[in-house]
Amino acid sequence: MTIPCFLRPVPLLGLLSALVLIPARSAHAASACSACPGDLNNNDQVTIDEILTVVNAALTGCPPAGPSLSSLLQTGQTACDQGDGTLGACPGSPPDQDGAVGAGIPPNYTDNGDGTIADKVTGLIWEKLSNDGMIHDWTNTYTWYDAFNVKIAALNTPPCFADHCDWRLPNRRELDSLVDTGRAPPAIDPVFNAGCTPGCTVTTCSCTQLMRSYWSSTTYQDRPTFAWSVDGNVGIVNAFEKSVVTQYVRAVRGGL
Repeated sequence: MTIPCFLRPVPLLGLLSALVLIPARSAHAASACSACPGDLNNNDQVTIDEILTVVNAALTGCPPAGPSLSSLLQTGQTACDQGDGTLGACPGSPPDQDGAVGAGIPPNYTDNGDGTIADKVTGLIWEKLSNDGMIHDWTNTYTWYDAFNVKIAALNTPPCFADHCDWRLPNRRELDSLVDTGRAPPAIDPVFNAGCTPGCTVTTCSCTQLMRSYWSSTTYQDRPTFAWSVDGNVGIVNAFEKSVVTQYVRAVRGGL
């Protein structure tokens, strides 16, 4: 049984508190509250298990523990270095590698069926890319300035892409959140790379380029004529000259 986030299960938790005389949370516990009370994994639903976890935490005076309290996504890596530069089962050597710890919230993507993909953890809505020669085509490249003035401007021209007129170029952290270091190539969840055949549209396929990188909206502070980008092959982050280099663009909207 799940409860949609928009129902805000505060009254239910309040009722449980009254029935079992749950003591007030400590300041430390209160600081860990989710934006949707009870939604520990930020998937817009509150399960009975999550409610019981919160109740038990209140009874003991301790906040719910575990990776679900992290505000960052897991990297996707599940293998560990074996101490000789080869990947294998975790924990590997040395201990506490990324693949063994698994810190962060597991990614949770949903294809909305309208050419967009929802990230249920961050609240971001991503543009899918097509293989049909249109504005969403995965082979289209732009200078950094044209990414704003041509691609993003086209998506925000009424009636606007997917009925929303607030599309933008993702910042460096948003773009890097798509990287799945447990996959390569491409280093991205399969929802962004499925059925990419000639002529497919954003509602029938999802494409990710392995060549070159995707622009972010973030300027390289030390060299303002450069901007940061993330490649779709293995997720390398690099900076390129804004007005000279052409890169791919995947638009985004929303967010926490």
